Amino acid sequence: MTTAITIRRGTTDDAASIVAVWQAIVAEKNLSAVDCPFTTDRERAYLTSLSSRECVFLVETAERHVVGFQGLDQWTKLFHSTDDVGQIGTFVLEEWRGHGIGKQLAAQTFAFARSGGYEKLVITSAR
Repeated sequence: MTTAITIRRGTTDDAASIVAVWQAIVAEKNLSAVDCPFTTDRERAYLTSLSSRECVFLVETAERHVVGFQGLDQWTKLFHSTDDVGQIGTFVLEEWRGHGIGKQLAAQTFAFARSGGYEKLVITSAR
């Protein structure tokens, strides 16, 4: 695949594109513990709720088509003892896997996490 990609921070305007990626991955029924994607409104509310230490990074093609994303959330907001622990999830459309997109997303997310004071990241997988 030779199409150039861009990684950028997602905004509430990206909610529908993120939901489209969720829907495709949920339909595969084997890569995610998520079995029902958010609605666009719920995704928008989630994006609005993110603190300055949390984010979603998107992968876009040159045509501005979102083909994946990676989210970073604080592990829990219940206890200050875990303020340095974050959780990440990575979601890339099937036809875009195996092209280094996850590594590029991780580089961006890890740099953001370090700047936000995270010392540990939990990566969950359904496999």
